[in-house]
Amino acid sequence: MSLAVHPQSEGQGSGTLLVSAFEDVLRARGVLEYSLTTDERDNERVNGFYLGRGMKLDRLIVTPEGRRLNEYVMKL
Repeated sequence: MSLAVHPQSEGQGSGTLLVSAFEDVLRARGVLEYSLTTDERDNERVNGFYLGRGMKLDRLIVTPEGRRLNEYVMKL
């Protein structure tokens, strides 16, 4: 699963609010863990955002087209 913030909203706290609201819904539904994917390359800002929220890099996924994705896991 992936989440996104409009480029004009980057750096304004929108991502933090989005992920926090997402986690609130998951907790209310009894979910204990979730994962998100994002591009591995040329994507330091998003990878750093996920790591900064305490998510753990779980694995690298390579799509059939060759796209490299980091999968992050968060325990709630």
